[in-house]
Amino acid sequence: MDIGLKIKSIREKTGLTQTEFADKIAVSQSYLSKVESGNRHPNYAMLIMLRAVFKINLNKLADH
Repeated sequence: MDIGLKIKSIREKTGLTQTEFADKIAVSQSYLSKVESGNRHPNYAMLIMLRAVFKINLNKLADH
Protein backbone atom coordinates (compact mmCIF):
# COMPACT_ATOMS: atom_id res chain seq x y z
CA MET A 1 0.00 0.00 0.00
CA ASP A 2 1.22 3.50 -0.85
CA ILE A 3 2.37 5.62 2.11
CA GLY A 4 -0.29 8.24 1.32
CA LEU A 5 -3.02 5.61 1.50
CA LYS A 6 -1.58 4.36 4.79
CA ILE A 7 -1.75 7.88 6.20
CA LYS A 8 -5.32 8.22 4.95
CA SER A 9 -6.22 4.93 6.61
CA ILE A 10 -4.72 6.13 9.90
CA ARG A 11 -6.69 9.37 9.66
CA GLU A 12 -9.93 7.54 8.91
CA LYS A 13 -9.38 5.21 11.88
CA THR A 14 -9.03 8.25 14.14
CA GLY A 15 -12.36 9.60 12.88
CA LEU A 16 -10.82 12.97 12.06
CA THR A 17 -11.46 15.11 9.02
CA GLN A 18 -8.51 16.10 6.86
CA THR A 19 -8.56 19.55 8.44
CA GLU A 20 -8.58 18.20 12.01
CA PHE A 21 -5.85 15.66 11.27
CA ALA A 22 -3.72 18.23 9.44
CA ASP A 23 -4.01 20.65 12.36
CA LYS A 24 -2.78 17.98 14.78
CA ILE A 25 0.33 17.26 12.69
CA ALA A 26 1.00 20.89 11.76
CA VAL A 27 0.46 20.70 8.00
CA SER A 28 -2.12 22.32 5.76
CA GLN A 29 -5.23 20.43 4.74
CA SER A 30 -4.29 20.85 1.08
CA TYR A 31 -0.85 19.31 1.66
CA LEU A 32 -2.40 16.38 3.54
CA SER A 33 -4.86 15.89 0.70
CA LYS A 34 -2.02 15.76 -1.83
CA VAL A 35 -0.11 13.24 0.31
CA GLU A 36 -3.17 11.03 0.74
CA SER A 37 -3.88 11.07 -2.99
CA GLY A 38 -0.27 10.26 -3.88
CA ASN A 39 0.49 13.60 -5.53
CA ARG A 40 3.09 14.53 -2.88
CA HIS A 41 5.36 12.57 -0.58
CA PRO A 42 5.19 13.30 3.15
CA ASN A 43 8.08 15.43 4.33
CA TYR A 44 10.28 14.55 7.29
CA ALA A 45 8.52 16.98 9.64
CA MET A 46 5.13 15.44 8.82
CA LEU A 47 6.44 11.94 9.55
CA ILE A 48 7.92 13.06 12.87
CA MET A 49 4.61 14.65 13.87
CA LEU A 50 2.71 11.48 12.90
CA ARG A 51 5.04 9.51 15.16
CA ALA A 52 4.77 11.98 18.03
CA VAL A 53 1.04 12.69 17.96
CA PHE A 54 -0.38 9.35 16.87
CA LYS A 55 2.40 7.02 18.12
CA ILE A 56 2.91 5.60 14.64
CA ASN A 57 5.82 3.26 13.99
CA LEU A 58 7.50 4.85 10.96
CA ASN A 59 9.05 1.54 9.92
CA LYS A 60 5.59 0.00 9.56
CA LEU A 61 4.38 3.07 7.69
CA ALA A 62 7.20 2.67 5.17
CA ASP A 63 6.78 -1.12 4.76
CA HIS A 64 5.57 -2.20 1.35
